[in-house]
Amino acid sequence: MNQTRETIIVYGGSFDPPHRGHAALLKAAIKKIKPSRSYVAPAFKAPFKEPVPVSFNDRFKMTKLALRGVGLEHVRISRFEGNRDCLSYTFKTIRYFRRLHPRKKIYFLMGSDCLAGFGRWKNYRGIIKNAVLLVGARNGFPLKNPSGVPFERLEGIFPEVSSTFLRAALLVGDHSRFLAGPVNGYIEKKGLYFLRERRLLKTLLTPARYSHCLAVARLAAELAGKYGENPRQAALAGLLHDAARDFKKNRLIRYAIAKRLKVPWFNATVGHAPVLLHSYASARLAAERFGVREKAVLRAISLHTLGAVRMDALSKIIYVADLAAEGRGFPEAEKTGRVARRDLDAAFRAANYVKLKHAAMSGFWRHPITLKIQWKLHQTKKD
Repeated sequence: MNQTRETIIVYGGSFDPPHRGHAALLKAAIKKIKPSRSYVAPAFKAPFKEPVPVSFNDRFKMTKLALRGVGLEHVRISRFEGNRDCLSYTFKTIRYFRRLHPRKKIYFLMGSDCLAGFGRWKNYRGIIKNAVLLVGARNGFPLKNPSGVPFERLEGIFPEVSSTFLRAALLVGDHSRFLAGPVNGYIEKKGLYFLRERRLLKTLLTPARYSHCLAVARLAAELAGKYGENPRQAALAGLLHDAARDFKKNRLIRYAIAKRLKVPWFNATVGHAPVLLHSYASARLAAERFGVREKAVLRAISLHTLGAVRMDALSKIIYVADLAAEGRGFPEAEKTGRVARRDLDAAFRAANYVKLKHAAMSGFWRHPITLKIQWKLHQTKKD
């Protein structure tokens, strides 16, 4: 029997958003297998993935546009997982396609980044019972198979386009080269991936401040990727870190009092340097006006000015990126940025020192928290 009448390809994933890396992998699989039918099966909500902020229907429509944009309009897009409206498990999806095509050989397509953790997938043996794994090697993800599951390999190395990094790029508008034109248009029209919120931010800030926020978001996403943090969260925190920075002094104080913001040494801060309230006010704006619910993001925004004695990695990244982002007009910024790409803790110490030095040289009040951080960092270095 002719192979093209007895095989199908199923390509699952969140497709959040569907990008050129997905298309390249699928095209290679179709060229190799020559299936009688190919399916893309977007997940409703995938295990091991961060919460999906874009609806199934939007991702379904973008996937349709993406396939049409690269000449794959013949590929069918399955609504199976979306219709189930619950957490998606691949073994159930493959079982569905096995029932749909009981006599055909099923290939389940994935990238090498997924193969390494395949043994942790729920009922992974049920997947390989009903389908053959077809794996394409992605840049930066060598073909590792610790579970020893059988698979077939696609020839070549496929573009490394991480959806996580792409979502970070979408936050700051650096994404068009990764997406088909119609997908870009759909995102613009619907205001997806925080585009609607970015437009709101623009109305709150001066053009210079808005440009600074974009620069902080870019550097934060880069550092997050280097230090094992979530680039999308870092970009989001960087983008919104100064949301309240252009509030006038009296408005900022009134806002902080009305919202009962928990600012260390509140009265002294209001009396000596009310501008320092803006990081806490920005975190509250991020929650209330921009709908941010992730505590790690809100904490990083709150701490980006004063810092804290105990700082998690994401908060350190935003603290450093705010000082070292492109466009800062003082010499220490570029140096701190170089240090940050080698050693985050060293960059955090440098940023704290620069802030205190600037305050001392300018005759400004030095916040007790910033002084306490310096003392703690000095003690740690001595130990």
